Amino acid sequence: GHAQLLVEQMEPATRQHKKAERIVNESLRLEALTNDLLEFERTGKLGLGQHDLHAFAYDVMAELPGDRVTLTPEPNPPQEWVFDRSKMSQVLLNLLRNAMEASPGEPVELEFGRSGRNLRWVVRDRGPGLGDVDPATLFEPFVTGRVRGTGLGLAITKRIIERHGGTIIGRNHAHGAEFVIELPPGGQT
Repeated sequence: GHAQLLVEQMEPATRQHKKAERIVNESLRLEALTNDLLEFERTGKLGLGQHDLHAFAYDVMAELPGDRVTLTPEPNPPQEWVFDRSKMSQVLLNLLRNAMEASPGEPVELEFGRSGRNLRWVVRDRGPGLGDVDPATLFEPFVTGRVRGTGLGLAITKRIIERHGGTIIGRNHAHGAEFVIELPPGGQT
């Protein structure tokens, strides 16, 4: 806070102003990292409820800029499912934002359907794929291929999915990367 006040009082484009701005920017980055760490460690109880999948998907997509995400329900998808709406929204938003960042200007796909008795969500991009990231370490904390990333987004995502009794995998597909989530019936198992 003091550094922000200092920046406001300094003459722009001076060397001291740039140094003070750097302090503010690094403080904000550290604050974001701390918040991510706290979220990763949180193990609060899930607020399970029955949710309409189409309405949920459209609500998530409405949180994203532009209209690059296409929703594709598989044939005969389930209409409703039990999950924590807030936590699953966080999961899909994280995956969709990552997909949009990985494939700028390209469409991103969100689909849902059944996989046996489970609900299956797929987020697919048209980027370079997972690159050199070892799939075994993809969901570990602090593993990231992004310059500004903390490496906690996918770790938090996996933790939320596991709290629902589900699984998530990341893999390459013909035109980029895809993340596949499976949730069992009834929420947490």
